[in-house]
Amino acid sequence: GRFKLHLILMPLIFAVGLEVLQLFQITNGRFDMVDIIFTLFFWLLALFISQHQNRNENILKTDSTARLLCAFSYGIVYLAHVTH
Repeated sequence: GRFKLHLILMPLIFAVGLEVLQLFQITNGRFDMVDIIFTLFFWLLALFISQHQNRNENILKTDSTARLLCAFSYGIVYLAHVTH
């Protein structure tokens, strides 16, 4: 209950976090500023074309299609990063 995380920022945190881990050679891969720029561009594009609604939802307790799609997309990005 007390901690709130705005999930709209999660793609940026995730992508930049992976790039920073690559920069410090904590994980496999090569740091690339272009990846961060593309992430920012497409994140802004998605924000612009989507109909963002500010609604509070506990994603750990609800069982929704949106939650599953979100988890699936982050899983794909993570697996693509680890197997690269």
